[in-house]
Amino acid sequence: SQFFTIPQHISTTMPSAPAVLVGTTVLGLLVYLAIVDVPNIVDGLYYSVVALTSMGYGDIVPVEQSDRLLASVVLFPGVALFSSAFVATLEPVTTRIAALWMKFVGAVVSLHIGRARWEACRPALRSAIAAALGLLALLSWGAVLFRWDHPDATWIDCVYFGAMSVTSVGYGDLYLRGAAPRAIGILFVPTTLFYGTLMSTLGTAFGCAFMGSDEGDSSDTGTGNDKKREEKLATVTEKDLQAAREEGKLSAEEIARQAFALRVLVRAGLVSAADLTRCDAAWDPVTKGSSKKTQ
Repeated sequence: SQFFTIPQHISTTMPSAPAVLVGTTVLGLLVYLAIVDVPNIVDGLYYSVVALTSMGYGDIVPVEQSDRLLASVVLFPGVALFSSAFVATLEPVTTRIAALWMKFVGAVVSLHIGRARWEACRPALRSAIAAALGLLALLSWGAVLFRWDHPDATWIDCVYFGAMSVTSVGYGDLYLRGAAPRAIGILFVPTTLFYGTLMSTLGTAFGCAFMGSDEGDSSDTGTGNDKKREEKLATVTEKDLQAAREEGKLSAEEIARQAFALRVLVRAGLVSAADLTRCDAAWDPVTKGSSKKTQ
């Protein structure tokens, strides 16, 4: 369950994430209105998103001292709030998107190596492949967007712009000029915030797949070693969960939600069946069937 996850504390610390997201975007628009003579709504949203994601292409910048002071006051807290609110707003659909992406990647890769070989791969390796293709998709999106805006650009410039955008470097030598590409850029730029998550997933997954870690290993599923694996993982007992509930660390509803989320991850191939079996045995007596009702 460590792959494609969002920190659980975000949803509790930012209960009004969509409102914060809109609010910070409006603050970015205010800075834009202060630094341009002829405002444009598309350029305003484009500037706001580029600034708040710390992209900073450099095509729209404050020049006057008062404008730079306003930008400093707004963007210093705005960047952190925008990034956290963006991730928290997408939290309800992130697991679903990850599951769909894994299925898509599995279908594509299976066409080349076969379904049986794909399913025989470790979950960690499958996650690594999915994360790598996700990074490639972001890079390609940026490259195609730049090519659309600059028809005479070389493929190296397109890849360079995509890499510069995905990593949020924003040197300022290349940027979008047209109204339509900037409108698409309003959607593209925030997705680069997932670059860190994808790289973390890639590194963790490759570590699990090639360094002999037990995390995500499904190589002994369906073999005689599966029973030993389940016994090894059976560390969470009914007594442990009951104690956690009494201490206020876990509730039956929280355990039920975790059980449902785990099943989604299992269908996506991100969690082994042994983990699911072990957790089911511990959850059912404690939740008194609540997890089953949730499903």
